[in-house]
Order: sequence, then structure tokens, then C-alpha cells
Amino acid sequence: MSGTEILLLIGLSTLGYGLFYLLSIPTPAFLGPLILIYGASFLGFQGDPLSGTTVLLLQSLLGANIGVKVTREIFQQMKALKIPSLIMIGWTLFLSFGLGLLLMMAFDLDVATALLSATPSGVSEMGILALALGGNAGIVIIFQLSRLMIAIVTFPIIVEKLTEKDKNQRKKQAWWEKIKGRGSEISHGLKKSLSFQWPGIEIFSYFTTVGIGIAGALLGTWMNIPAGALMGAFFLTGSSVIAGIPLKAPTPFMRIVMQMGIAIMLALNIMNSPMESMKVMLLPTFGFSAIIFIGVYFLYHLLRKVTQWDPVTCLLAAAPVGLTPMSILAYEYAEKPMEVVLLHMTRVLVGKLIVIPVIIFLLV
Repeated sequence: MSGTEILLLIGLSTLGYGLFYLLSIPTPAFLGPLILIYGASFLGFQGDPLSGTTVLLLQSLLGANIGVKVTREIFQQMKALKIPSLIMIGWTLFLSFGLGLLLMMAFDLDVATALLSATPSGVSEMGILALALGGNAGIVIIFQLSRLMIAIVTFPIIVEKLTEKDKNQRKKQAWWEKIKGRGSEISHGLKKSLSFQWPGIEIFSYFTTVGIGIAGALLGTWMNIPAGALMGAFFLTGSSVIAGIPLKAPTPFMRIVMQMGIAIMLALNIMNSPMESMKVMLLPTFGFSAIIFIGVYFLYHLLRKVTQWDPVTCLLAAAPVGLTPMSILAYEYAEKPMEVVLLHMTRVLVGKLIVIPVIIFLLV
């Protein structure tokens, strides 16, 4: 890859992140670069896939970022939410294996592509796993992104209908006021970055986290396990946290760089993938998403009946998308935001501890 191509990728990534951040779109550091770089392919841009070393580093960072959240307290809190957690486990397994099998039978998809498309999780996470497991990352991203877009568009509207918070405690903002506010946040962030202060001894905790993630990635790769880099980093980091090693989660800046890197990697991979297979799956994606959101409706009512929680908490807990966007909405609107986060963490752990190992077992 030439220096010009690298600069173009960095420029498009930065522009995409800034634009999506101003528009208040969730996970802007991932979705903005992904869409802008892939869109550039229609204007004639073609880039080579990233090197194996860069891919391994990105997988190790993502695995460490997820693994560092797996604390003893999480498991203790999940025990206190035993029944809702069991419901979430059953729901996740049904979506992953039940609807995944349906995708395999109906569209002749391979195991990795079908199960990763069906598993409710983050777009970047499932996309990078698809690459590592030899699946079709383009199809997986289409399925995951369709659910995310539906949730982003519909859930805030539904939440406003379910709560009087916006009407009584908030003054509605025009879209240009929101963008102005976002611009002020960016300006404040730039000023803060210019007045950088050395974090002191805490810096070693960040380096330790990254180092353990890279060590786990190398171990998983050396063992020749499918998706070994990502899963190795996740398991080694998570085990270290549970063992009591004081690790720090990656800083916001580190997460932004990681997400932009993953977006670049996936966009370049999609550019070099056959377009026909993705075009064929566009229409079925909407039908598949409709089935899932019908299931979300029933899951919402089941959680309401079992837990007696407020409607917003149950709705956001039932969402079949990544942890980050639903956590943001939960802390903004739900009466029990921690419960929403814990149930989504339960779903994340089911994916990591059950679904992905099953895919690996089937592929080995």
C-alpha cells in the first residue's frame, strides 16, 4: 500500500468519524470511516487489505477491550439477576443457533457467516470475527448493520413515547443546535488534548492491558485456533482481570483509534469481496431483521412480566444490537441502566463463551 493510499485512508477515517460524531450517530469512529471508505470504492478507490501484523494488533486490542470488562463483580451481579440473565442466555442462543441454522438452510451460507450474522452483537466485533473465521464479512456486516440502523431510528422514538422525561424535564433541541453542541465538545476535546498531562504510574496499567492482549493474540495464533488472535486476547485479558491483576480499560482515544483501524480493515476487505453475494442478501436482510424485532417485542413483554421493571429498561435490555448504543440510551432514559448493561454483558459473554467456540469447533 502506497503512502498516498495510507494518507487517504487516514483522511477519510478522520472525516467520517468527525461527520458521524457531529450527527450524533452511535459508534461514529467505526461507522463513519467504514461507510466513507467503502463509498470511496464507487469513485474508483481500491486499496489492498491490511498486513497480517496490523490485523493481529487490531484483533488483540479489540479482544483486550472486551476482556478487561469481565470482572468478578459482573458475575456476582449477574447472579442477582438470575432469571433475567437466564432469559437473555436462552434468547441469545435461540437467535444465534436457531436463526443461524435458518440462514444456512435458506441461503446456503457457510457456518461462520450464518451464525455471526444471526448472533446479536456489535458490528465491528462480528465483522472482524467473520474475517478471522473465513466467513463473508460483507454479508455479516449487512445483517448486523441493518439491525443497528433499525434500532437507532426506532428506539429513541419509542423511548420518548414510553417516558415523559423529554416532555417535562428537557427542552427539545433543533438539529443545528445539537450539531453546534457537538462542535463545542470537539473544540473542548482538542484543547484538552493540547494540555496533555502525563498519567504517571497509571500508564503502566494501560501498557500491561495491551501487552496481555497481544500475548493472548500471539498465543491463540500460535495454537492455530480460528479467530485465535481475538479469542486469545479476550480470554487472557479476562482471566487476568478475574485473577486480580489491576488492568486499565483502553482510554477513549485508544478505543477511537482501534475502531477506526477496524473500520479501515473491514472496508478494504469488503472492497475486495465479490459484490454479487452481498447484493443477493440485501432483501432477505430486511425480512430477517423483521423476524428478530418481532422476537424483541415478545422478549420485552416477558421481561416486563418477570421483572416488573419500567418499560424503557425492558425495551433497551431486549435490543438485539451492540452494548455501546443501548448503554448510552439506558443511562439517558432507563430507571435501571445498570440492569440493561448487565444483561447486554450476559449476551456478550454467551457469544464469546458459547457461540464462537461452537463455530470454531465446527470449523476445526
